[in-house]
Amino acid sequence: TMHVPLIIRVPGGAAGRAVSDPVSLVDLMPTVLGATGVDVPAEVQGKSLLARVRGGDSETAERDRSVYGETFMPRIHFNWSELRGAENAKYHFIDAPRPELYDLAKDPGELNNLLGEKKAVAEEMRSKLVAMIRDYSAGKELAEKTGLDPALMERLKSLGYAAFSGGNDPTISSRDLPDPKDRIATYESFSDAMSASQHGHYEESIEKLKSVIKGDPNLIPARYLQGLNYYRSKMYTEAAAELQKTVELSPDYSLAFFNLGMAQAHAGQYDPAIASLQRALQLDGTNFEAAFNLGVAFIQKRDLAQAEEAFRKSVAVYSEFARGRRALGETLLYEGKVDEALAELRQAAELAPDEPAMHESLAKALDAKGMTAEAAEEKRRAQKQGPQ
Repeated sequence: TMHVPLIIRVPGGAAGRAVSDPVSLVDLMPTVLGATGVDVPAEVQGKSLLARVRGGDSETAERDRSVYGETFMPRIHFNWSELRGAENAKYHFIDAPRPELYDLAKDPGELNNLLGEKKAVAEEMRSKLVAMIRDYSAGKELAEKTGLDPALMERLKSLGYAAFSGGNDPTISSRDLPDPKDRIATYESFSDAMSASQHGHYEESIEKLKSVIKGDPNLIPARYLQGLNYYRSKMYTEAAAELQKTVELSPDYSLAFFNLGMAQAHAGQYDPAIASLQRALQLDGTNFEAAFNLGVAFIQKRDLAQAEEAFRKSVAVYSEFARGRRALGETLLYEGKVDEALAELRQAAELAPDEPAMHESLAKALDAKGMTAEAAEEKRRAQKQGPQ
């Protein structure tokens, strides 16, 4: 009996569309199957609503129907304003820092913004947009009715996956953020730089991003990608500087903190690396690589107790992490905890039997335990596998 607005989303962050009147959930499966070109089995209940989305209704319904569009891609990825819009048979209204109104019959290419000429029409369209968002907002009340965790609902809202609800105006295009249509050239330049980086052309990407950052110094994706370009080019000091700017702009960016710590460690900046990797773990406790490399940084500082704790964290998160097991075992061995070391190193060798280093480390622990015959066998296995 539950009804929802039907939303057809386009991959890649493009605007979705929704019919403005509620539709039954039972119609969603035949609609999705039809949209993907799959034949709808006879036993499937409901009916496809693609005709309504594509304009297959009667002339009267077409005239009265409004469709809803949105994209949060600019907001989520670039800290530019999100866009929301409403469209009927004649007009298309886009709510943005600089709103737009187009006459679709006379201007199907949407080249002539009529907002200044038809303020009354724009306000009417905006009111319809407000009503659609308010009617279909999945707020706390709906979350409670459907059993969805209200805290999760708020998280989804913050990411743009659900409309904002409440008594305030729900058209929330951020007036204090840049309008995406004013950043098209920046977006295209960034996309070119990202493509170059993905193909391993780091020098080309670095040069493209320099011009992007010059035009928009606070563009977080550009700063982050530039840091990765420098890191992959083994320019670790430059990478650390760029990633430091990234986390200053986005203090909760866990992956940026992780890569910052890696760059700092490679640059020999161990104290800053430790701080960055600890912050990465605070933000994402599942990052076992951050825990492992934190342990490595503590080893460089000769702090075995802290290294042991970090390595234990890495294998607690990922129990089959062979490198973590080996690092923990060797640290325990240095601390004189031979039995614990032996247990960890046996697991490491079992997890990665083809890696000579695992057998070499296990042989050391066996020698320390006085198990020379077994140690010799592990050394032979390491030699059989070849050089590390």
